[in-house]
Amino acid sequence: MAEKNKARCAVKRLLFSTSPWLAARLGIKFEMSTADRHFLEDQLFSYINEQCGHEGNILFIGIDRYNWHYPRLIQGKFHSIDLNPRNKRYGNGKTHTTGSATELTRYYPNNRFDVVIANGLIGFGIDTLEDFGALLYGCHAILKTQGLLIIGYNDTPERLSFDPKSARHMQLFSKTIPTIPSVEHACYRVETESNHTFLFLEKR
Repeated sequence: MAEKNKARCAVKRLLFSTSPWLAARLGIKFEMSTADRHFLEDQLFSYINEQCGHEGNILFIGIDRYNWHYPRLIQGKFHSIDLNPRNKRYGNGKTHTTGSATELTRYYPNNRFDVVIANGLIGFGIDTLEDFGALLYGCHAILKTQGLLIIGYNDTPERLSFDPKSARHMQLFSKTIPTIPSVEHACYRVETESNHTFLFLEKR
């Protein structure tokens, strides 16, 4: 079984490297099969689609092979940004930007997005309270009034060196609870080894 999975993955990679367009048409994915990813891709994206429809502007910060299929799950206009120039190939064509998550106002105008998703950045590039504050400030600027900011992070000592809720720019947002059956609080933890936690914030 392991050998078959390796072979399938190799074929998918070859197809993607040959023609990303064809790979997308064939529904090729490189998804991570974890509980937090299933929550994000199934429940959260469904909620975003219900709230924003086809007219929404969604920004996903941090794009790679494992979330390359996300534009196909979002009904609205999917934008992405990543610091690594090589990850441009995983973005959504003209709506991908190469740049830093701590300098969002350099790339996007104020009041542009309905939803900003910053999942898996803390401990993977956003490693200090100062950097996280810069991320919050930029997200607040580019979100529309009452726009939704979703922050996802691993709540483990190896990845979390500060308390996200203590960031100075957190006061720019109000906590909000999305109408998802399993979510009862603005801070929602998925039961995984990484204690992956989602924080839901609304622009004031």
